[in-house]
Amino acid sequence: MLPWVREGYESHEGTADVRSVNGEEPPTSARGRCACGWHGEHTYPVDGDHVPDGARATHDTTGPKRDWDAHMDRVAARAAPLPDDVAALLDELRDRLDTLLDHAPLIALKAADALQGVVASTGPVAALFLTRAAEVLPMARIAELLGMTEEAAGSRLAHYRQLNR
Repeated sequence: MLPWVREGYESHEGTADVRSVNGEEPPTSARGRCACGWHGEHTYPVDGDHVPDGARATHDTTGPKRDWDAHMDRVAARAAPLPDDVAALLDELRDRLDTLLDHAPLIALKAADALQGVVASTGPVAALFLTRAAEVLPMARIAELLGMTEEAAGSRLAHYRQLNR
């Protein structure tokens, strides 16, 4: 079974956590699970007669997925939103670059290079500010506002701190 991923929140991969009684097959229940450590409160029965040996991923995951979607709605609601104008610019830029890819890939690459320069000049400064503000804004809160797991947020800050060194 492929993990569930919501665009913009890739570090919050979700899956169905299939459980057996005392570790014995066949599995008897499933619940949603997220990479951030969240587990769904509800369990959903798994019909062991329809799950062949070694094929735990073939069961119905509708309930666990619905619970994970609700979890992700809460994650998104806590995340800091981009200003509307910035979100619109990014959408417009993505659409324009997609068009360039079809007709002028060299220009698309040149634009990507220019964007990389923007990221390299702003990312490290933002990461430095956030790192220095750790006493006021702990990593758990930074991760929440970015809509990431703490591990992913820490990796993101480390990545940006390393640019232009």
